[in-house]
Amino acid sequence: MSLLEQVIKAGHTPMRTDVSCAHERPREMPVALLTVAEAAEILRVSDGTIRNWITAGSIPYVQLPPVGQRKQYRIPLQGLLASLEGNYDLRGALQEQNARMREANLTED
Repeated sequence: MSLLEQVIKAGHTPMRTDVSCAHERPREMPVALLTVAEAAEILRVSDGTIRNWITAGSIPYVQLPPVGQRKQYRIPLQGLLASLEGNYDLRGALQEQNARMREANLTED
């Protein structure tokens, strides 16, 4: 499974459906956080471009405690997709692809 497929699968599953007890409430899945490299791979840009966008405040991010000289960031997938502009609905395309992947996994058995 490619990185993009993994991110799509993880990023578009907001609620757990495998609740074991009827009285348990479904728990929300954690927000899909991408590394700088993962975000760059998805958008097919360099790590430096992602870091420039972070510095400019163009995309949402979370800064982790620094390790040495390099700052560490995580980018929420949904926030990254929401920050994109243009006339192509990338979020919609990813959701459709995710639905097709889920359907294919269900029909392979």
